[in-house]
Amino acid sequence: MKVLINQTGKISSVCAAIKGADLVCDAIAEIGETRIILATGASQFELIEALVLRKDIDWSKCTVFHLDEYIGLDKKYSASFVNYLNHRFIEQVPTLRHFEMINGGSDNIGGEINRLNVAISSASIDVAFIEIGENGHLAFNYPPADFRTCQPFIRVELDEVCRKQQV
Repeated sequence: MKVLINQTGKISSVCAAIKGADLVCDAIAEIGETRIILATGASQFELIEALVLRKDIDWSKCTVFHLDEYIGLDKKYSASFVNYLNHRFIEQVPTLRHFEMINGGSDNIGGEINRLNVAISSASIDVAFIEIGENGHLAFNYPPADFRTCQPFIRVELDEVCRKQQV
């Protein structure tokens, strides 16, 4: 898996998108399809916009996973990350093969996590577009996160500082 870490700033976002899009195209050429991870956040606006503008990507051969989601939020709620990706990415690439969304509004979060772990573990991820947050977090894995877990998706409890940072 190739991981592209986005730093704040339009130039680095566009550069990451260009490099990442090339890696997506390479994966499609090599194996006939690709699986990618997209992060959300204000720093990802330019990166996602630049990805969408790439006309040489055959999105019909791409499966997209998103990185994290708030528990208890319906996908239509404006603050949900699914909503973010739907508006900024999914609706912009209507030929996308599949979007594996996290259902944060599920009545069975444990079951949802299990479903996601099976889905993402069924094959390799080719490219991950992520960012390191201002306090060193990756997704909702805030320091001091437990990076020894073997599960791709886990439930985390955000402490007070992290919750305030999200607001």
